[in-house]
Amino acid sequence: MTARPTFRCGESILLSTRRWRMPPSPRSATTNASEAAWIDHLDIEEQRAAFYDAWVSKEALVKTTGVGITRGLQHLTVLPRDSAEVTLRNEIPDDMREIAARWIAAPEAYAACVAWSTKAFAR
Repeated sequence: MTARPTFRCGESILLSTRRWRMPPSPRSATTNASEAAWIDHLDIEEQRAAFYDAWVSKEALVKTTGVGITRGLQHLTVLPRDSAEVTLRNEIPDDMREIAARWIAAPEAYAACVAWSTKAFAR
């Protein structure tokens, strides 16, 4: 019997309420220093949107690797966002080299991203 190729996929969808204030601890656990500095120069609504973009994209990426958030999310750099395609910036971890991701349209106050492996994994 021939083994079929296996691909991996991860997703993340979050609701961001306008009343919720970003506490420092989730932000520091999600963004790295360069992303945090970039976010700090935005107005408050843009800060919230950028934070959620970072969170959902990083969560989708790590779900796709199967590792999860055991290493944290701040080792990945995805901001600033310049298109619907998620671009890993700076150093790209080995387990992320064969993964692609896109932010996807979501209703107002939501952020969403899907990631997938670009090569088959052995079973």
